[in-house]
Amino acid sequence: MPIWFFTQEDKYRALRGTLKIHELEKMPSLLKGLADHYCEILDVHAGSDEPLLEIVASGDLDDGRRFSMHYEEYVGVISTLTVTFK
Repeated sequence: MPIWFFTQEDKYRALRGTLKIHELEKMPSLLKGLADHYCEILDVHAGSDEPLLEIVASGDLDDGRRFSMHYEEYVGVISTLTVTFK
């Protein structure tokens, strides 16, 4: 599965308006890769102490490095994101 990473600064810049794919591809911080493992769980019955949405992915970046990512979003709480590049 294709996966793209970019800095939070680029994310906020992107959210100011509607962007097209070719505009996203020009972001200075863009790292492209392919996830060889991707798992997404949406639990609509999650309580406040359980993730509403959880995404776990790992794979290879186009530059040859490996990545791993873990994202959790809770009801009424700020989400957490951990990304590692090796």
